[in-house]
Amino acid sequence: MTGESSGHVVLVSRQQGVEALFQEQAADELRQQGFRVSCCGDGDPDLLRGELVLIMGAVGSMRRTSRLLERNPSSDRKVAVWIFEPLPPPDVPMRTLHLASRLSPVHTGRHWTKPFLHFLSRPFDRVLYRPYRHEVSVQLFRFLVDNFAMLERGLRKGWLDRIFTSTEQKRLYLQGLGIEAEFAPVGQQPAFGRDLELQRDIDVVFIGSLKSASRRAELGNLREQLERLGLTVVVPEKPIWGEERTKLVNRAKVLVHLHKMHWDTPWMRWCLAAANGAAVASVPLSVPVPMRPGIDYLSAPINELAGEILSLVRDEPRRRAMVENCQSTIADQMTCAISVSRMTPHLRSLISTGS
Repeated sequence: MTGESSGHVVLVSRQQGVEALFQEQAADELRQQGFRVSCCGDGDPDLLRGELVLIMGAVGSMRRTSRLLERNPSSDRKVAVWIFEPLPPPDVPMRTLHLASRLSPVHTGRHWTKPFLHFLSRPFDRVLYRPYRHEVSVQLFRFLVDNFAMLERGLRKGWLDRIFTSTEQKRLYLQGLGIEAEFAPVGQQPAFGRDLELQRDIDVVFIGSLKSASRRAELGNLREQLERLGLTVVVPEKPIWGEERTKLVNRAKVLVHLHKMHWDTPWMRWCLAAANGAAVASVPLSVPVPMRPGIDYLSAPINELAGEILSLVRDEPRRRAMVENCQSTIADQMTCAISVSRMTPHLRSLISTGS
């Protein structure tokens, strides 16, 4: 612990599932930095007591918090956002994105307006999402727009002072729109599992949603190619979590990543693989930083991926080295403690200017 009194930070999240775990871990790390920390849910009036409010997770879903902040302005209170969820495709024109964000429930802060505004936005969204329809549904596209709308409204209304992003891709996206942000990965979590030193009797595992038509088609073709090469492939038929997931990944040599959205990279899959001793095999990423393709994980175009996975599975020293490299990169650059340490000077600066 630093021993320095750094001010009162209130962490706000939806407090559901993994977000609740992330919130508690971030709170512990902030306390280690000398902050007094409270945790609140969306729209909890107690969040107004903080010198700094840090909204984290799926920020576009926290409309009541944005409304509360706008209705209770204070020059002594600063606000930062730590966004985990994806943002819209980078090739959507800025003018079009602003028009779409105007139909976001974020602009009302009222829960009951969400279905009404989403109904009104549906014809517009159907036109916008058409180029990406093989990757996202129209509902998911609106979710991405709502995430951006939260940031855009906070900056425009003047209550949002700092943005942190869980991926470098999101930081670069915002930078391209003239919005300053800092990269702060969510980091490794105990919930991702641990190496049980089990026999790795499964060659390849895929864990993830198959709602995306393009991902579903790619996985089907890849699985067929891998099995034709004599490799064992496991794809759970239902969502898998906790100890059951830990045991499955511990039995796998390779965990496959296929894009749900080609512009977004969920580092959670890399953290999951590394925690359980599996190597990641992926199609090329839009922004791989801080991971190193070919060193921390296997990267190959989809039409070459099966053959590259076969070579990796047959070369255990190479596979093991790749796992260890990935673990080192996460430990050196992508832990919650490191992210909070990077954020701390910004948070202290905001608190000092507020007080």
